[in-house]
Amino acid sequence: RVSPSIDIKDLISLEEVMEDLELGPNGGLIYCFEYLMNNLDWLQESLGDFEDDYLIIDCPGQIELYTHIPDPAKYFSGVLSAMSCMVGLEVPSVNVMSKMDLVKKGTTGEKRRKDVNRFLDPDPELLRESAKKSTNPKFHALNSALVQLIEDFNMVQFLPLDVTDEESIGVVLSHIDNAIQYGEHEEPKMDEGDFDVGE
Repeated sequence: RVSPSIDIKDLISLEEVMEDLELGPNGGLIYCFEYLMNNLDWLQESLGDFEDDYLIIDCPGQIELYTHIPDPAKYFSGVLSAMSCMVGLEVPSVNVMSKMDLVKKGTTGEKRRKDVNRFLDPDPELLRESAKKSTNPKFHALNSALVQLIEDFNMVQFLPLDVTDEESIGVVLSHIDNAIQYGEHEEPKMDEGDFDVGE
């Protein structure tokens, strides 16, 4: 095994975080990742010695690290994960956006509907807009490629789920029933008033 030139353990240790904060491996990794994001000056200083070198960065494989960041990039990580599952598994899929009861009720009307719909029916322009504001320009080509990928497949949509709304739950259940063809093989039931017309 080759020793790394830069090791995040010099900044924070997963084992210590898990022990001190009583977190599991995934929760500990997310904590360490967020700690790194809040201390990027350490990483920049460490990388400063390798300006003219190619760097191989070994990242953990847990998807939680790349989907639990509070910005549009987190959302598009979820979209790409859903698309990957749909393409790879080739089975009927129902993508649900939960916690819609937490969407602020204060903003009503057309603007709120448009804002929500950009997430229910993924609007790749959200990624473009976010990238222009906060991403290093050298990543713009990569972001454009991701936007193009989402647009080309055009298969991910989310159903809104508000657990406080019975109608919302019913809509999601009906889509699930339809996806798995629940009840397709049942014989129709005849009510007492029904009768067959014969010759």
